[in-house]
Amino acid sequence: VKAGQPIAKVGSSGYSCYPHVHIGIRDKYRNIIDPFSGSCQNRTASLWITTPAYDTAMYAIDCGFVPYLPQFDTLLESFEVSDTFSAGRDKLVCFWVQMHGLRSGCKIRTEWFNPKGKLWYTYRQSWRNNWWYDYNWNYVWMPHKAGAWKVKYYVNDKLIIERNFYIMNE
Repeated sequence: VKAGQPIAKVGSSGYSCYPHVHIGIRDKYRNIIDPFSGSCQNRTASLWITTPAYDTAMYAIDCGFVPYLPQFDTLLESFEVSDTFSAGRDKLVCFWVQMHGLRSGCKIRTEWFNPKGKLWYTYRQSWRNNWWYDYNWNYVWMPHKAGAWKVKYYVNDKLIIERNFYIMNE
């Protein structure tokens, strides 16, 4: 690749949630290279001719529910993402979030509310890594009470997402 040579076009295809280009740089040993300089690495100079601003904001990229414990690939493909579940067929409800900007020590809390609005279950964790982009999920065994349930997802006590899901008795 030569400086100034177009290598991609911005677009949105498949299951992406907004137009973007994903660029990954690796050396001949397949080690990831971050072209930015800064405190996250020993590089003293950027590899960019004109260094763009590095987005350090924390926000949710995408989220949803699935009736199984996911793996990274199933979330990338949005396999069986739904907001409606069957108490007779499904075994669990898993809420997943794709986050940007989580830092080591971030406190994550997911609250699950029953159809009457009463707090039913709380899941807490402390984020271990400085990752700019990653998936996070937790689950509950299938509730047997039909109706509209709710999940609230917090990072450092700030509400990031509030989503409903529905349980049907069949």
